[in-house]
Amino acid sequence: MDKDTLPQHNRTANHPDAEGSATPDTVSARRRKLIRASAAVVPAIMTLRSGSAAAVASIHGCIERDALMARATLGEEDQVYGDDLAAEPTHDQWARVLGKACMLVTINRANGGIDQLYCIRNSKTVADWYSYDNWNLYDTNGSQINNNSFKSKWDAAERVIYYSVHDIGGWKHINLYGQDMSPTPPIKVSDLEKGRDVYLLMYVASHDGEILGGTYYPRVQALGDQVASPITDSCLCSVDPNGNIILG
Repeated sequence: MDKDTLPQHNRTANHPDAEGSATPDTVSARRRKLIRASAAVVPAIMTLRSGSAAAVASIHGCIERDALMARATLGEEDQVYGDDLAAEPTHDQWARVLGKACMLVTINRANGGIDQLYCIRNSKTVADWYSYDNWNLYDTNGSQINNNSFKSKWDAAERVIYYSVHDIGGWKHINLYGQDMSPTPPIKVSDLEKGRDVYLLMYVASHDGEILGGTYYPRVQALGDQVASPITDSCLCSVDPNGNIILG
């Protein structure tokens, strides 16, 4: 249900240097440097371990194929699977990362103050996305709110959607711009795990047959231009049957 679009493809290598003409080698080297710098900004969920040249060529080939297919078939609504109750299949062909759908909700008080609620989409919901009954509510101390005291003000509240992902080093909470939520949501892990599972599209980056790393939606939004593309389960399994890319 996310409103973000898939990132646009990086066309830097197709244009001459602004300071003058450049050889293909210098353009390639510059582009590789830019891609590496961009990828380093985003904490990736996976790191490719050293492998044979054949494996690198194989993964590069199917990533290129999948990138073309993604551009032709994936829409905004495909970034996240499981957050729409409209008869979605249990899974599709694309590799995805398990996460939880969350919101930061700000409600204005009559006296000028505010109440902030951290909300996790509950696992048994049958309601529409923004329905009050769709969410487990927690205060800024991480304590669950079990009454309807905020229901009458819910529709007028300000909302920030984010996704919680069990990434390397623990749970990460990422807004739709690919940035970490600040301050960190105070939700206990046990409460997060009660939330509804969603599946976030995985991205893998490569250049000239070299794998640069990987990430996932919405973390990929922080990269700006395109340095990574979605990958199918079949491609991921054929080039990484032991799960090294995912496990890091």
